[in-house]
Amino acid sequence: MTRTISVIAGTSVTLATGGTIPNLLCLEGYCNGVANTQYFLQLHVIAPASLMSTTTVPLRSWQVLGSDGFTFNKNDIGLQLANVPVPAGEVGTGYYIVLSSTDAVYTTPGITADINVDIEEFELELAGTTQVTGNLAGGLLQIVADSVNATNKLVQLQITNTLAAGAFVQLFAKSPVVSDVPLVQLPYSDSGVDGLVPLNGVVTWKFGSLGKSLYSQDANGTNHNGIFVGLSATSGVFDGTGTGSVVALYK
Repeated sequence: MTRTISVIAGTSVTLATGGTIPNLLCLEGYCNGVANTQYFLQLHVIAPASLMSTTTVPLRSWQVLGSDGFTFNKNDIGLQLANVPVPAGEVGTGYYIVLSSTDAVYTTPGITADINVDIEEFELELAGTTQVTGNLAGGLLQIVADSVNATNKLVQLQITNTLAAGAFVQLFAKSPVVSDVPLVQLPYSDSGVDGLVPLNGVVTWKFGSLGKSLYSQDANGTNHNGIFVGLSATSGVFDGTGTGSVVALYK
């Protein structure tokens, strides 16, 4: 099932906020403005009202032409936003499609567009998933064991943080040791610090029906395909100090 978000003669649409990370299926509409002039639809994690002209780099950018229609169809598997990297240090509040007059950075467009976006329905519970619950011992919980045969994907993750100073939620493909850098540090911004979940904060991330894949390779060529959730007081590295609980779904 899909959900459609639309705006007529506007400059942006909000795909999802909070911990929801949607799967984008189709982007289509009509661009106003000067005929045959390039404009761009950009994907951002910063709300349109907070975008800084000429300094904010999009996660993706699609060219559209003035006085013309556009269609970007990704219905085969969709664009899995869970696997689109977010620039380090960028405080994300959700996922947004924004009209810009330049490609590489955001620039106020001075025109409008009709924008229709189809995303995968994210509020339906998926069949065939396995649930794992547990406490974070030493700031870590194994969801799926590290195995060369593991092909599992993380579908949903709920974290309850009980670390007084707040903590960062991190994902690994193998059991980390202190000072390891995570594959992903999940975005969250209600605390005002990107990724910091405050004391007693309960946050849920959803990764779409295809789920989020985790994979890493050591310097000696050893592959890792597990799913491990870490909670750390330190941004960008695992420090093993986090405390809290996890409810995870994988398939």
